[in-house]
Amino acid sequence: LKRNKAPQFMRAGKGYYVAIVGPDSVFDLQADTLWQDVSKYQESEAIFSGEIGRLFGVIVVETPTAHVFAGAGSGNADVASTLVFGKDAYGVVDLGNANVRAIIKNRGSAGTADPLDQVSTVGWKVDGFAAKILQNAWLVRIEHGFSA
Repeated sequence: LKRNKAPQFMRAGKGYYVAIVGPDSVFDLQADTLWQDVSKYQESEAIFSGEIGRLFGVIVVETPTAHVFAGAGSGNADVASTLVFGKDAYGVVDLGNANVRAIIKNRGSAGTADPLDQVSTVGWKVDGFAAKILQNAWLVRIEHGFSA
């Protein structure tokens, strides 16, 4: 990321990249002697939701939705996917409630699927959120094994 001149997130006068890891990877990261647990610095700095620590200038955020490629490694071992990125590597657009739509189906509108006219439904959907990678060179996916 540094070679690609990816901008860093600034915190307390220092620059950092951010890594998104799954629970399977956390044990191995925390075993490194240079690991700094979030409890050591959280009082002096604002932290991200899910932030668990930092290592080598990278803030580590844990999420259960990090992808694991089942059986993709040597000997059918699972392979974890960790994303490391710089600031402005991606963008998010929230269109607010501009595309909110309520859908109401009255009794009897289902035809033969509701022959006794007993079912009516109410639902809603929102099409107001999008995320896009803005600079591929500022985002790295690391595929790795884990011991847990």
